[in-house]
Amino acid sequence: MKYRAKPIVIDAFQITKASRVNNENWPGWLHEAWNLPQAAPGSLWPRDYPTSNGMEPLRMRDSNGGAIHDLGWGDWIIKEGQGQLRYCEAAFFSATYEAEPVV
Repeated sequence: MKYRAKPIVIDAFQITKASRVNNENWPGWLHEAWNLPQAAPGSLWPRDYPTSNGMEPLRMRDSNGGAIHDLGWGDWIIKEGQGQLRYCEAAFFSATYEAEPVV
């Protein structure tokens, strides 16, 4: 049998060098993740913590099982329907998701 994924709408934010240096455009849920302790599911912190210079890529602990992921430039953080955060590589994101039409 073959199956098709049910359509869902997610929130997502792409991590770029520019968005790393200047976080004023981060959504509120990403700021919340930044302020969580590193051991907490859904937390986000600099890869070189505690010696961060504010320029290096980020690391996150996903909400589903607590796996730690190193985000590359262009990768995405997805907020799912129940508020869980997960990492998504840029290539997989572009192959899987498309922008929701603005109404």
